[in-house]
Amino acid sequence: MLNATRNTCKDTRQREQAQKARPFLRGLEAKAKTLSQPAYCPDLRLANTPIYHLIPPADINMLIPEVIKKCVVFVGVESTKGGSSPVHWGGTGFFVMLESGSLSNIHFMYLVTAGHVAKQLKGQRFFIRANTKDGHSVTFQGDDTVKWWSHPEDDAADVAVFPFPTLPEALIGRLDYSALPTTVFLNENDRAKEGIGEGNEVVIVGLFSRHAGNSKNLPLVRMGTVAMFPEERIPIRNYGNMDAYLIEARSIGGLSGSPVFVLHHPGKSRLGLHLLGLVHGHWDVGPDQIIDVTREDASSKDNINMGIAIVTPAKKIIETINRKELAAIRKDAEAKWIADNSPTPDAQMGG
Repeated sequence: MLNATRNTCKDTRQREQAQKARPFLRGLEAKAKTLSQPAYCPDLRLANTPIYHLIPPADINMLIPEVIKKCVVFVGVESTKGGSSPVHWGGTGFFVMLESGSLSNIHFMYLVTAGHVAKQLKGQRFFIRANTKDGHSVTFQGDDTVKWWSHPEDDAADVAVFPFPTLPEALIGRLDYSALPTTVFLNENDRAKEGIGEGNEVVIVGLFSRHAGNSKNLPLVRMGTVAMFPEERIPIRNYGNMDAYLIEARSIGGLSGSPVFVLHHPGKSRLGLHLLGLVHGHWDVGPDQIIDVTREDASSKDNINMGIAIVTPAKKIIETINRKELAAIRKDAEAKWIADNSPTPDAQMGG
């Protein structure tokens, strides 16, 4: 009986030791699994453009990914009013990236803004400010020799595109920027398939003219909803009948040219951001006005407005980028890249 008691105590001690060891063993198993199968973090916040991170980025749980703020730059002209800043920042632009149609891992970058912003830059020096990784910024200077491309057929499309030049590697390494791939552009097929319509949330990222930032760009993020996908063109002052979307959001001076994203919730664990288009302007109603008037945001004061903003569709941007002249420039660049990177034949036949 004594021996049986001893054996029982021994079994109890073994069970206790095993229970204490289980957390340690589970830790070893998890570590071994991590080493044998590298973990990755899929970021699905940009529609049709999954990004796989080996280490989750700091903003992985944020609604608005940093990538859509980093694509934004501020556009300005020399200040005529004096003050602390020599530049008056009055509009927004953003970078777009188009993949080469024939070469892998080659892309072309474009700066996009509203057409009326580009028109106001004509005949004078202008400036484009982009952030750098050290917490400051770099300012690019342009003049009337810069060629802004408009839509090839639709004169009412308020869009301007500039093929951004290839920058020195040292400067590229300093810039804290991103470029939106054209895969995030909303098209009619995606809109129908994903059920995007009136009531979907929208996000505007751009310049807040009251506080643009002293040493770097501080993009403002505004929220709203899709108010209308019109089935006919909208009469807009100075533009005629415009193909445009309407959103419920109080756009203000400085937001012209800002990218507008529409949020899509295909599942509770996923979020898709499509580029809806860019900000054109809004409607204002004066106290003594009977007829509402439209106002372009780049030239407007911060007036109280109707809260309905006008968006140039993303399809107008891609149609401008694909105009034949820009397509020809890309084709020539691809041909040059192939010529510069083709191997030299080893065989040399002599007489």
